[in-house]
Formats: sequence, structure tokens, C-alpha cells
Amino acid sequence: LAAWALAYPLAVFGGGLKLTAFLRAVAPAQALAVSTQSSLATLPAMLKSSQQLGVSTDTAGVTLPIAVAIFRITSPAMNLGVAIYVAHWMGISLSPAAIAAGAVVAGTTTLGTISLPGQVSFLTSVTPIAVAMGVPLEPLALLIAVEMIPDLVRTVGNVTADVAATATLARWQGEETE
Repeated sequence: LAAWALAYPLAVFGGGLKLTAFLRAVAPAQALAVSTQSSLATLPAMLKSSQQLGVSTDTAGVTLPIAVAIFRITSPAMNLGVAIYVAHWMGISLSPAAIAAGAVVAGTTTLGTISLPGQVSFLTSVTPIAVAMGVPLEPLALLIAVEMIPDLVRTVGNVTADVAATATLARWQGEETE
């Protein structure tokens, strides 16, 4: 939720957008994100949102596909959070070094995961983090059952941040955004 919330100041201060204009433009993409749980499936709606904000097709057409592929701002924190939750659940104390190792792995593995619903990539995303932290893997299989709910929030956060980052980049390139 915190990563999602950061998208709004980024849009306003980085992208020079009015908050109401950003909210109106990004809402259809957010609704699609909730229904699909996939940033990739939401890409056409994000392109339309960016165009409504005055971002050129050239900028959005390059920035958003790259963002969908590698800029999932909510994923490292969520995946690390799952590993920390499992450790707590299993009564395992984590050292600062273990948490730091998990954070590094979380940031790295996010670059290699796909933009599909979280249930598809849950184990491949969280397992390396848990291994780096010395957290047991067996409980992860149980958490897949509830992965849909956090994934809804994560996908909406990623989509919102992608559009905000695209508007910010457009402004830095001298484009007039609304």
C-alpha cells in the first residue's frame, strides 16, 4: 500500500499533473488491474491513461512496456514481507543480515518475474528470498490460497506507479502533461 501511495506524489510533483486529472485518467487502468491481476493485460489501458494525461505515444509506447516488464514497485516489498511473515509464523528470528540478504534477492528476482497474476509466479518469486533468509519453504504452498488478495493490491499499485513514472519521464523530456 505504501508503494502504491507513492505513485500519487510522483504523478503530482514528478509528472506535474493535477491529482484529480491523474485519478480520472488512471482509474480505468486500475479497474482492469483489479479484474485481471496482470500488469501486462492492463498495458493497453495504461497507454490510454497516459495519452489522456498528455504523454506522447512515443514516450508511453516505449516506457510502459519496459515498466510492465521490470518496474514492479510493489513486488520486492511484498515478496520480502511474505518471507518475513513465514519466519515469524514458524518462530524463526531473522538477523539484520538475513533480512538484508532477502531484500537484495527480492529486488533482483523482481526483474526476472513475469507480469501475470501472482499465483502463477508466487513460488518462483518468494522461494529464492526465503532460501536466502533461511526460511522454510513448505508454508509457501499454503499461502498460494490467499495470494489473490495481496496480488490485487500489488497489481493496482504497479499499474498506478507505471503511469505516474511515465508521466514523470514525459515531463522530464519536456512534454506538456495535463
